[in-house]
Amino acid sequence: MKKIPHMFVALVAVCAAFFGSLVPADAAPAKPQGEPKENWKEVFAEGLFRADGTKVSVSEAFGKKKFVGIYASASWCAPCRYFTPKLVEFYKEFEGQIEVVLIGCDKNEEEVFKYMRDHKMPWLTGKKGSAGTEGYLRRYGIRGIPHFQFFDAKTGKRLVANEIDLRIIRRVITGEKETSSAGTPENWKSFFKAGFFDAGGKTVAPDAALKKKKYLALYCVKEKDKDCARFTKQLVEFYKKNKDKLEIVVVTYGKTQAELAAMLKSEKMPWLAATPEPMEAQRYFIKYRVNKVPDFRVFDAKKGELVCEGTNLGDVKKAVGAK
Repeated sequence: MKKIPHMFVALVAVCAAFFGSLVPADAAPAKPQGEPKENWKEVFAEGLFRADGTKVSVSEAFGKKKFVGIYASASWCAPCRYFTPKLVEFYKEFEGQIEVVLIGCDKNEEEVFKYMRDHKMPWLTGKKGSAGTEGYLRRYGIRGIPHFQFFDAKTGKRLVANEIDLRIIRRVITGEKETSSAGTPENWKSFFKAGFFDAGGKTVAPDAALKKKKYLALYCVKEKDKDCARFTKQLVEFYKKNKDKLEIVVVTYGKTQAELAAMLKSEKMPWLAATPEPMEAQRYFIKYRVNKVPDFRVFDAKKGELVCEGTNLGDVKKAVGAK
């Protein structure tokens, strides 16, 4: 089957240079019914391998481990290069309890092993292109990387769906109840370390921008898109009437500050923009399942809690008491 060429896309064009295409073009992603379970001996029927090519049996790899993390990643993926070092440190901390298996999305096995060595990955990898690993990618409809899921090593039951917030994985290991970041408030200081900026490229500190605002809206938008242009026009009027209580920030990944400032200017957007920390941006898009544009979400500016989402400004007005 023919592979879709590797290219960087942002959650189906939300942001440039974000994800790489992985699934064969003629394969429709199959979504597991209920909470799925994996049979590791089937998934890794052709064995597991260390970075030097040494083969390891499933029983040997998982026998004494309580959890298994499956990590789909590739050397050409920029967000993966941010996440992998964090996962390496996390793995070392919990090595006695967890095993991680890389499903390498590079072109061939040699590149996968090189990727592991270059990034000092202490874990294992499945057989490149095997029926088991390809089946895993299809089963979960994995079309973007990095993609990390966490399972019970013995039963194969999935404990945490696609999640790159390692705080959530830590809670599972340590026995805390929460296994999703869905309800976790946003931390704007870590999300926007570089601050906001306006159409002129002038930097604005988040504290200053939000000091008198009750709400912060994050807007994912694409240039020269008819749906985005239509919503932006409505949003401009909404913002002018409510900018005393709400700030809007365009969030994206893969664009420079100059490019975003130019977009604000060309699209006549009177609000701000930001280039979040790469891992924070990716976590946001995965957490809120941002898969199309325009995407508009309003948060409590101080607490970081989600207030409402969607492009129906009538609903937004009700939620925030807007004019």
